[in-house]
Amino acid sequence: MQKAPIWKRVLAAVFGLPALLLGLGSLLLTLTAALTAGLHTTESMVTFILSLVFSFIYVFLGTVGLSFGSFGIGKSKPGVTWWKILLGALLIGIELKNHIAPAPNLLKADNDAQQIGMWFAAALIYSAGLWLIVAGVRSRYAPIQRPVETAALPPLQESTARRASETVDSVEK
Repeated sequence: MQKAPIWKRVLAAVFGLPALLLGLGSLLLTLTAALTAGLHTTESMVTFILSLVFSFIYVFLGTVGLSFGSFGIGKSKPGVTWWKILLGALLIGIELKNHIAPAPNLLKADNDAQQIGMWFAAALIYSAGLWLIVAGVRSRYAPIQRPVETAALPPLQESTARRASETVDSVEK
């Protein structure tokens, strides 16, 4: 089996490292906030649980990207799914642009619940974008298969086949 080309492995590692760091940083901030401020309301509990979920998703995506970039994966067909990579980059880029310089006619939150919902939607969009990028790089590659040891299985012998046919004959009589 062939390994993936080096540029694809580097691309996966380049996108995997920020996802891993983002997930670990988010996990650290979430746990620090929970320990210092406490979890006294339902809203803080829901925020804590969703922050943990998104942190673990980012850590998973980062780990997958780094393991693909570090160890290489055997390929079944050459190529990359470019539409997934471009769509993921587009999602992340548009969401970043909306946070850095929002349009004046962009939806605005009226209360705290709507603001929290908008932040979770943004986190979901970032997650989907990162997942699309990693899936686009990994989509046409399968993991390297380890060879199965066939020496442990005994070969089928004639005597076994003969005994099986004699048993069938005796049952029919």
